[in-house]
Amino acid sequence: MPSAASGLRLTAPDLLRIGQVVLQGGMWEGQRVVPAAWLEAMTRPGIPTGDGLRYSHLWYQGGGFVSAYGEPRPWLGANGNGGQRLYLMPAAGLAMACFCGLYNQPEQGATPLRIWREIVLANLLRA
Repeated sequence: MPSAASGLRLTAPDLLRIGQVVLQGGMWEGQRVVPAAWLEAMTRPGIPTGDGLRYSHLWYQGGGFVSAYGEPRPWLGANGNGGQRLYLMPAAGLAMACFCGLYNQPEQGATPLRIWREIVLANLLRA
C-alpha cells in the first residue's frame, strides 16, 4: 500500500538536503532538480487538516507568531512515521530535521513540533 509518510530511509543530513533544495528554489549545485511549478503549487494554500494546518503536495503548511520577525510567518513540514520531520521556514532560510522513534504512535508528531515551535522558532534571531 503506498504511503507518503513512510518508505524512504534517509539520514538526517540527507533529509536536510531536501530542505535545502526547497529553500534554494528547487536548485542543487546549480542544476534544477525540482520544477518551479511544483514548489509554487506546494506552497499555495492547501486543504485544511482540521488542526490549524493545511496540506498540499505531500507537505504540511503551518504558521505562527515568530518573535524574531514580530509577526506570524509561514512554515512547511514533511512528516514521516515515528516522528521523523523536516520543517522549513523559507522567509528565514531555515531548515530543521528531527528524528524520533515513536513508530505508529498517535503522539509521534508532538515532540518534533514542540522542538520546532518552542525551541527553534522561539529562539530564532533575525539576521
